[in-house]
Amino acid sequence: LFRSVFAGGNATSFDLAGGNLTLQAQGGGISQSSGSDVKVMNLTATVLDAAGAVSLTNAGNDFTGNVTVSAATDVGLKSANFLNVSSVAASGNISLEAKAVNINGDVITSTAGKTISATASNGTLSNASATRTSGVFIMRD
Repeated sequence: LFRSVFAGGNATSFDLAGGNLTLQAQGGGISQSSGSDVKVMNLTATVLDAAGAVSLTNAGNDFTGNVTVSAATDVGLKSANFLNVSSVAASGNISLEAKAVNINGDVITSTAGKTISATASNGTLSNASATRTSGVFIMRD
C-alpha cells in the first residue's frame, strides 16, 4: 500500500498504518497543531517534501520505518520512540529527537551557519553516514 498526500499550503496531522507515506507541501510547510500527534505505524518509509519548513515536533509523535526529508527549509522531527532517518536535505536548521536516533544516510543543510542536532533520550545515537552543513563534514561514525 502506498499513500501520497499533496497540499497546496500546510499539511497538518496524519495517523496511518501500513504501506508507504509521502507528504508533499508544494506551497508551504508540513506541520502539526499543538496537542496533535502524528503516528505513522507499520510503514516501510515516510517521505516528507516541502517548500517551507517540516515541523513535526510534538512529544506524542511516533514514526516507524525510515523517514526521509527530500526538501525543506528548517526541519524538526521528534518521535516518542525510535527515529530511523534515511536522509535529510534542508536549507536551514535540522533537529532530530527521539529515544534513539539512527541516521542511515546523509543529513545536510546547504546554508552556512545553520545547525544540525540529534538528541537521543536513551543515549543511543548512531550515524552511518555523513552529517554536513554547506558540504563541510561535521560528524561521522
